[in-house]
Amino acid sequence: MKTSAEKFLELFDLESGNDRNPSREFACEGTITNYRMKTIRAGNQIEVEGFPIWSTEPALPGEAISRKSAEAIARANAENARKHFGRKMDANFTDADYRIDLTYADDQLPGADQAWEDVRNYLRRVKYACRKNGLPQPRDMGVSEGRREGSRQKRVHHHIVISCGLSRDELEAIWGKGRARTDRLQADRYGYTALARYLMKEPEGAKRYFCSRNLKEPVITVSDTKLSIRKAERLARDVEDAAPAIFGRMFKDCEFLDCVVKRSDFVPGVYLYARLRRLGAPSKQERQPGGGRGGRARGKGGVPDEK
Repeated sequence: MKTSAEKFLELFDLESGNDRNPSREFACEGTITNYRMKTIRAGNQIEVEGFPIWSTEPALPGEAISRKSAEAIARANAENARKHFGRKMDANFTDADYRIDLTYADDQLPGADQAWEDVRNYLRRVKYACRKNGLPQPRDMGVSEGRREGSRQKRVHHHIVISCGLSRDELEAIWGKGRARTDRLQADRYGYTALARYLMKEPEGAKRYFCSRNLKEPVITVSDTKLSIRKAERLARDVEDAAPAIFGRMFKDCEFLDCVVKRSDFVPGVYLYARLRRLGAPSKQERQPGGGRGGRARGKGGVPDEK
């Protein structure tokens, strides 16, 4: 029975180099029936994952099974969550939208449950203000970070990315529990990956994530014919030269950014991960803005210092 290597990605943990003969990856070619290519489109950003389909499920030695321990799976799940958070941000927000950081005055510091209720109330009030002013319903996603007993996590605070017709002054005035700082988003060639990874960093304290229900999901397509075994082998042998050529032909309207090829000591084949950026599309600033009815000008929002 055919088996997808997607269930065994923890085993692909060795990066292939250009100076390495990838005989191990393809020594058992007869067990690889084809490669599956998954394409994730989020805004202008495109990610490609490629992994083998085996004719039968591989028999794994004990050392390989340990790689699929609960801890390893937890690490993989955390990385997938970070990727999905960034993809969702790329799919729904532009440089016309805002990033808001909300902190508390000393006399307003809440417990964990109250902090969660505070950010929910804030977003409800933003939604009400938009409706009252005849503005489109806001879209938002964010992270609420709180202090956990025994940790060195700093003060409870909230990070929000929002598409909203209200001005910065209006968004900040609604908070009312301490400091509120609002900046415009600023994408780079990789979209909002850096900001998403910052917001999803591993905390010492408690962390809760949230997003509004009106967000679009990234578009995912799967093909079992676009990436041949021969192309995968070529990428494993010479990723620096082969990847721009191969993915450039597959995605003619895109700029190739980078590609990583990983192998395993336990199973045949390689795992491929490539990133591209769509060209010829309106820039994020030129697209329909989510909001901003004026307000003071300020710098663009990048990754700030820790609070």
